Amino acid sequence: MNIIHILFTGHIDGDIKWSAYKSAEIFVLPSYTENFGMSVVEAMSCGAPVIVSKRAGSYWDLVKEGENGFGFDPYNQ
Repeated sequence: MNIIHILFTGHIDGDIKWSAYKSAEIFVLPSYTENFGMSVVEAMSCGAPVIVSKRAGSYWDLVKEGENGFGFDPYNQ
C-alpha cells in the first residue's frame, strides 16, 4: 500500500520554500481566483509537476496538459 503525504503549508519564505518545492512530488494550486500564481512558476523551476486550477492565469500560460502538469475546474467536484 502506498502512503501519500499531503502538506498544507500556507505561506513559506526563503530557503525553506525552495527546499519544499524541490522535495515535492507534485505541487497543487487549488485557487478559485488567481491573477497568475507565481508559486506555479517556482514549483516548476524546481522540477515539480503541477496540478493547477484553471482559474489561475498561470495555468493558461505555463501548463501543457499531460506534459508538465494538469489543470482542473475548481468548481467541478
